[in-house]
Amino acid sequence: MIDAIEQIKKVWKGRDDRHRREYCAELLAVYKHDWRTLLDARMRELFSEETYQNLRMRLDTSLNLLAWYAEEMGGIYAEPAVRTIDGEEIEGLAPYINYGELDAAFDEAARICVVTREVFLRPLVVDREGQRSIVCDIVTPDKAAIIPHPQDPLAIQAILLECCASDAYPEAKMAVWTPTQHWMLNANWQPCKVYPLDANGRRSGKGEMQTGINPYGVIPYVPCFASYPAMGFWHDHKSKGLLDATYHAGIQKTDHNHLRHFQSFKQLYIRSDKEVKNAPALALDPAAVIQVRGQSSEVGAIDLQANLREHLDTLLQGAQATLALYGIRPEAVRGQAGQGVQSGYALQIKNHRTQRIKESYARSWVRNEQRLYQVARRVADMDQLGVALPDGVYGVKHADMSPPQNPTEQAALAIQLKEAGWSEANIMREVWGKNNDWIEANAQERLEEQASQPRPEAPIFGMPATNAAANNAAPFGAAESDEVDA
Repeated sequence: MIDAIEQIKKVWKGRDDRHRREYCAELLAVYKHDWRTLLDARMRELFSEETYQNLRMRLDTSLNLLAWYAEEMGGIYAEPAVRTIDGEEIEGLAPYINYGELDAAFDEAARICVVTREVFLRPLVVDREGQRSIVCDIVTPDKAAIIPHPQDPLAIQAILLECCASDAYPEAKMAVWTPTQHWMLNANWQPCKVYPLDANGRRSGKGEMQTGINPYGVIPYVPCFASYPAMGFWHDHKSKGLLDATYHAGIQKTDHNHLRHFQSFKQLYIRSDKEVKNAPALALDPAAVIQVRGQSSEVGAIDLQANLREHLDTLLQGAQATLALYGIRPEAVRGQAGQGVQSGYALQIKNHRTQRIKESYARSWVRNEQRLYQVARRVADMDQLGVALPDGVYGVKHADMSPPQNPTEQAALAIQLKEAGWSEANIMREVWGKNNDWIEANAQERLEEQASQPRPEAPIFGMPATNAAANNAAPFGAAESDEVDA
């Protein structure tokens, strides 16, 4: 027990890990649009006190490139994912998926993970009005310290987390987990007492010392990565470029606001070979009177003019170049992403890099979910979920992240393929993206629809049987070959 606490304590108090946590907290503050104070501190460092005081009243944090990138690239769970066991969707996953709540948790965790590059998830069993299900607790890296596994780059030997006091642990400040131990620590880094709770969750007895046993046999906090962890466990430094670009854009936008504000002002100038009385008073009171003497004296005003359009264009061009390096189309910065080509193959080409980055990120989260599910099965068994989560190969299929297609172009392509001899099943599969299950279900529906329609009476001799061809036609996808004849 002492060894585990002392080792993780040493990591937590180390200068390197402290700086890492502070940097992660800064990243998250910018991502949550709570970075006005941080921008103010940057400007105080860059400008003289007089210039800083003029600019600080017009701080602008609206152009948040870091949050923009996270929302664009991290939205892989914007549409619900399909989860399977051994390739089949089964009802046994319902308590785990929890009616879409799992996707909601992953959606936020995936966006955070784009920024911090790592995030921790813990499956928890909760009881809501008698219905037991699983939810996910999200822990960001600024609240945790870890001891990495010496062989497995995806695993950890121990984790220390900041936590809040509870009825059971009123003195708790920290939590330590290893595969075999679990300790709640007070402010002095000592195991605190645990109090029994009654059926209503209230303390009902005296505090006792903890056993320190981890009931799950594994660390319940699963590290999730934005990419495979090469060259170390933490990779938050990969967001440094976007963070600096966001600060730079904020300073430029603030400066632009300052220049625009001063377009309505004029600056007074005085030329005189004699002393000008009461001149400093003008700085505080525009109605003050000054005395200017001398034959060559001159008093006038200068317009404070700047090329605002050129200044703004320079700002936006810098933002465009930054986002283009990270895979976002430059015209999105100017709000022009929807102009021009709206769909079709041309838009697929323009979004090729963005889609490739998102698909790579989605594959990383498939691995994250697979490791989380194995831990969730143990938690569900130990914390009495009520049903056992099914065993087998856990699979995840994210929704299609490609740009929308032009229906007119798809219809024209379908007609061309039909004329070339393609079967309807293959056309629906290749052009419209339908799977075999959908094709078979649609064919069955058409068979049932035809069976429910009344059969026409026999035609009178000599009259053409106009409905015969329609009645004898094969239903959609029912009697056609799946082979491509083109």
